[in-house]
This record gives sequence, C-alpha cells and structure tokens, in this order.
Amino acid sequence: MGFYTYIIPTGAILEDNIELLVKKYFILDKIDINYVMYNDTEEIHIDVKLNIYDSYEERLVRGNLLMSMEFSIQGLIDKNFSENLWSKCYLKIKELVLNQNTECLKEELNLREREANPPSYIETLITDPITGIETAIPLPDGNIITVDSIPTQYQYLLEIDDHFN
Repeated sequence: MGFYTYIIPTGAILEDNIELLVKKYFILDKIDINYVMYNDTEEIHIDVKLNIYDSYEERLVRGNLLMSMEFSIQGLIDKNFSENLWSKCYLKIKELVLNQNTECLKEELNLREREANPPSYIETLITDPITGIETAIPLPDGNIITVDSIPTQYQYLLEIDDHFN
C-alpha cells in the first residue's frame, strides 16, 4: 500500500525551489504491534515504518531509498479490533503526512509573510529585582500577520494520490 505526495521540508523556500518539489512514492514497509501496560490497563502501540522513494519502480527494486519515517500510534486499535490492520494504519499515516505537510507549508507561508511585512517592535526595559540589571526586551506591537489557511495556488502540494499495487 503506497501513495504519491510531496515532501515539504521545514524551511522550504517555495518561490525559489518550487520546481524541485516533485511527488515521491511513500510505502508502509513495516508494522510492529506492542502491548504496553499503563496504569493497570493494556494499551496497544503500533510502530509504523514509512519508506520514501522517487517512484514505485524504484521501490520495487528497493533502490534509491530517499528517507524513512517512523511513527508510533496509540489508541488506533483495541483488543476487539477485527479489520485490516494495514488499511487502518495506511489511512492514519496518510492523515499524519498530510498534517505534517500542512504545518510545514503554513510555516513557510508565515515566514514569507513576515519577511514581506516585518512587524515593528517596541522595546521594553525589564529590571532584574535581584541584580538591578536592566534588559531591553523587544515586544511585538500586535501587527504580526499569520497565515491560517493554504492559498489556492499551493493546495496542490497537499494532494495525496493512492497507489494500490
């Protein structure tokens, strides 16, 4: 079970490197189930290894592994779980990758916004009551702009294409 999506690295500069962003092939390669006792209750922890390749073809020959990501998931299943574990983990991992890409993209867009519209700062002097030393602390003046949603021109970077082979 695999899917194609983009890897959006933290601190990516979209305008300069947008052509370098190409969809990669993500595959669930390993699932480990661990039973953990916590406060007299048994919990099931699932460790999932996600490998990333340039393409499905490279995954078939296990060549050019770009990177691996490991996830630890708690509370996904219980003792009475009777569905397909791979399918359940696949859906959860896609959700986690989407959330991670969304946060990285928002971080980049916020960074670009702050660079384009830098906030002005007001200095405040704070005196240490023990030493009497004054320290200037820059405080934002309340004009910091943040991006809470992804603009339309970047929505495609969050697409995930299933690939069941």
